[in-house]
Amino acid sequence: KLVFPLADGDPNAWVWQQEQPWHYDNVQKKFPQFLDPKFHSTHVSSWLGAPLKFGNQTIGVITLDSKKSDFYTLEHERLAMLFAGQAAVAIENARLYEAVQARASELAILNRVALEAAKTVDIDAFLEYTTKLLTATLYRDRFGFLLYDDEKDQLEPHPSYHGQMPEGVAKTVPLEKSITGRVVHTGQPILLRDTDLAEDYHQASRATRSEVAVPLKVRGKVIGAINVESPRLAAFDNTDLSFLTTLAGQAAIAIERAELYQAQQKYMAHLAQEVNVRTAQFQAERDRIQAILDNAGEGIFFTDPAGIILYVNKAMTRVVGLPAADLLNQTPLVWQQESDPSQPSKEMWTAIQAGKGWRGEMVGQSNN
Repeated sequence: KLVFPLADGDPNAWVWQQEQPWHYDNVQKKFPQFLDPKFHSTHVSSWLGAPLKFGNQTIGVITLDSKKSDFYTLEHERLAMLFAGQAAVAIENARLYEAVQARASELAILNRVALEAAKTVDIDAFLEYTTKLLTATLYRDRFGFLLYDDEKDQLEPHPSYHGQMPEGVAKTVPLEKSITGRVVHTGQPILLRDTDLAEDYHQASRATRSEVAVPLKVRGKVIGAINVESPRLAAFDNTDLSFLTTLAGQAAIAIERAELYQAQQKYMAHLAQEVNVRTAQFQAERDRIQAILDNAGEGIFFTDPAGIILYVNKAMTRVVGLPAADLLNQTPLVWQQESDPSQPSKEMWTAIQAGKGWRGEMVGQSNN
């Protein structure tokens, strides 16, 4: 890629800075760099440049070359400015169209991520889905999630990370002397247009020239970062920073929701286990009490508040001379003499109607 520095000693820079056209009859005498083969300009003799202006802003420079000396005139400058004005409008319209298309694409991606976040219960599946979506649309070079391991105090790329570390390079990222480490420490995003200018850049790939990283926060705690890299200089701008920050917010919602679901599932499993243990304990206690009642020497029976018999033990069936089936769902009148005026009988009925227990002796007639 051919670039021209906006510094003194370059005709493009002069036209850019002065915002007016200019021409040279023999440009190689004025600017010896034109003799450098890397600029592919050794054949150029006459040179003309005109600023590309859109409104009050200069967005570029248009140049014309000629092998002939003394070729360009003031009329050429006027014509070049007319063409440059039309070209600038066309370029800005194209840029505006591209920007609108890019924003529409970003909104569509965020919508798809939001829909996935609303239904996900699996963190790994969500991160993999998001990575595949972003690398297929916006960030094809390197993109992914770096998750913070607090025990090891380092960042680890999620298995879905696109553009994994080359062979021979550590698969983890140290918090010290790394852009993503600084993001995790400060909780602030970082946009790096030229990685060579960053002292704390962790070089995982020599091809990386620009990078943008944003923190991944769940309930106010930084748990990692979204990291994007490119082999091109200044590949990212504030639009990418804003987009990735919004994406990180959606990812945080999905992660928090999945964590809550997993915690709920764990609690439910624990609760079910506790219920099973308690049920087994209650059953064992019930069986023990049942055995005591069944083998008691005295007649024992239970009723509801209306006096309907719900349970009789074996001793009771022997006392009254009736099987349990004939006593259940009946009242004690089934064995009590109807004319029994005894005080114990009245006390028993009073206790039953009050929902209390009764213990005593009463006179009745056995069936056998």
